[in-house]
Amino acid sequence: MRCGVRIGWGAADPWIPVEQATRLRDLLPGSPPVVLLEEVGHLSPVEAAPAVTGALADWLDRPAADG
Repeated sequence: MRCGVRIGWGAADPWIPVEQATRLRDLLPGSPPVVLLEEVGHLSPVEAAPAVTGALADWLDRPAADG
């Protein structure tokens, strides 16, 4: 992996439990942060577009060294 990564996950996902986000994080180099979208299910961009957009904007606005 050559670029910064974050994992976005709907905290209320009924299909794939949030614990899978932790497992995915542990498999990726550098243990990237997991951003939990509270009260959001499996289809985060559809269910909570403003929350997803906000999380992406926060990530893109970070200093480059923060991953």
